[in-house]
Amino acid sequence: MVVERELGRHSLKTSSKLKGLIKKKKKNCSKNIVTDLKSIITLGWSHQPVALDCEMVGVGEKKESALGRISIVSYYGQVLYDVMCRPEEVITDYRTPWSGIRPTDMVRAIPFECVQDQVQRIIEGRIVVGHMVFNDFHVLKMQHPKDLIRDTGLAPYAKVKAGFHPRQPTALRNLAEKLLGLRIQTGEHCSTEDAQATMAIYRLVEEEWEADLRVKTSKKKSKVLQPSPKKRPIFDLELPSLSDDQCSSDFSALNPNPLNCYPPLALKSCSSSSLLLEDEYWDDC
Repeated sequence: MVVERELGRHSLKTSSKLKGLIKKKKKNCSKNIVTDLKSIITLGWSHQPVALDCEMVGVGEKKESALGRISIVSYYGQVLYDVMCRPEEVITDYRTPWSGIRPTDMVRAIPFECVQDQVQRIIEGRIVVGHMVFNDFHVLKMQHPKDLIRDTGLAPYAKVKAGFHPRQPTALRNLAEKLLGLRIQTGEHCSTEDAQATMAIYRLVEEEWEADLRVKTSKKKSKVLQPSPKKRPIFDLELPSLSDDQCSSDFSALNPNPLNCYPPLALKSCSSSSLLLEDEYWDDC
């Protein structure tokens, strides 16, 4: 693939080298592209960052956002995962002018719970790069460790390098044009193209970004290791001694844990095997 070869060849230090690295073409969204998950998870891909981008459709009467397509690319821009997703609710708005998704694309769509399961297994333990990626995780109904997320839409590094205000929201297409010399999202969006652009932008500022994170992490660790000063109690209260019978009472009700109100997100599991492209999902290709 041109993108993979070129991204691997160049050091990505100057924007001139990035022009034309991302191969623009209209995607045939009715075809799902999936690299063998076993090779992604267990072989050389296992510790490399990946970039993720989603296209949304509207579901239900309120046309709320739901996952319609998701693409994941490698550190070198290779497409690892690019599938259409069938939402759990009925699609009421395909948002074609922006998503590029049409009703015919749902013929080969994969059920949401299976997409969710496969994505979870791909990104587990990895750095995930994205642009305003919290929107993507929202429609995926997933959580990812904060220290493993690199959001080019929130972090200041790419915006400063492109000459934008570090605290102002900046569209991916503007960053791509300034830093990569690429025009994307001029019409219907393509999630693979957006993911490749996001990864290329991350690689431009990766060294500075990761160095800052290492410094912040080391400072946090040093604070944890420092012993806290002992504080003298305000009152010296002599507690009455309790008998064994009294001590055996259940005092758990006196110490409620408010955090129990916020259980961790339970991800749905999928019964599919590690190979995603199985005949049961669709007819012949």
